[in-house]
Amino acid sequence: MQNAQIRNAAESVKIGLQRARSEAVTRNANVEFILAPDTSWEIQLAADGTIIDSRLSSEGSSHISAVVLPIGAIDAMDDNKATVTFNNFGGIAGNINLLLPIDQVNFTSSQATNAELSNLTIVLGVGGNARMCDPTATSGQRQC
Repeated sequence: MQNAQIRNAAESVKIGLQRARSEAVTRNANVEFILAPDTSWEIQLAADGTIIDSRLSSEGSSHISAVVLPIGAIDAMDDNKATVTFNNFGGIAGNINLLLPIDQVNFTSSQATNAELSNLTIVLGVGGNARMCDPTATSGQRQC
């Protein structure tokens, strides 16, 4: 059950990142993807904060937490949320709040009691593309 929640959280964040990137290109405007530590996320226009889409962690991944890298991407003044801003070309732009953009998100279970839980990672490329991988994989497509 916990593995399914980890996968749900990782898939949701990956889809959210892809949607934010796509919206930035479609709208020809900077669009922000904002991630909370509980894996809830929001997509909004950078210019005025208009919300485009959002997801609550209670939608299939309530016991999963997201650890964002680099640490400089976390806004301690805003409930430890992290942001990445996509520009109109789908690339990563500078954040309005001047924090570093998200590079990587690691997903773990707060109810982890089994060493066989599969932790997943989302890696965000320089061009804005998001890729899900397994940090424990030693070879293959799922390797980080």
